[in-house]
Amino acid sequence: MSNERRHRPLRIGIVGFGYIGTTVGEQFHRHSDAIVAALCDLDGAVRDEVGRQFDVSADRQYATYEAMLTETPLDAVLVGTPHMHPYEQVLAALDSGCHVYCDKPLTTDLERASDQPLSMMVRPENLLRTTGRQYRWDRDPPWVPPGQRDSRPYDSSGV
Repeated sequence: MSNERRHRPLRIGIVGFGYIGTTVGEQFHRHSDAIVAALCDLDGAVRDEVGRQFDVSADRQYATYEAMLTETPLDAVLVGTPHMHPYEQVLAALDSGCHVYCDKPLTTDLERASDQPLSMMVRPENLLRTTGRQYRWDRDPPWVPPGQRDSRPYDSSGV
C-alpha cells in the first residue's frame, strides 16, 4: 500500500441502492477512512436522494456502472444490485482496478458460476473481491423455486 493511499480516504463507488447499497453505503459514508465518491442507480430520484444523504455531487451520480467506473477515480466498489446483475458489474469493477465488495451471490447462472474459478476473477493479484452471503446456511433461499428447495435440516457437521 502506497503512502498516498494511507493519507487519503478510500474512494468508494456504490452500484445499486436497495437495502444493501443504502445500509452498507451509510457505513462507508460515516467511516473516517472512506468517502462515497460516486454512485450509480437506474432511478434518478433514488440517485438524487442518496446523493444528498451521502454528500455526492450530481456530477458523480450515474445511471450506468460503466460511466461511473470510467469517469470517477475509485479505489473500491460496493455492488448491491439484484441477484441477476452483479456478475458483469463485479468483473467491470475488477477490470478497472477496484477492490470489490458484493453482498449478493456473484451469479445465479450455473454456467457462469462454472466458467472459471472465482479466484481467477481478480486480475491484479493485489485486489480484493469479497462476497457477502445473506443466506449462507439457508437451504431454501427465496430465489430458489419451491419445487427445487431442499428443506432437510443440516446435520451436526453443518453440511
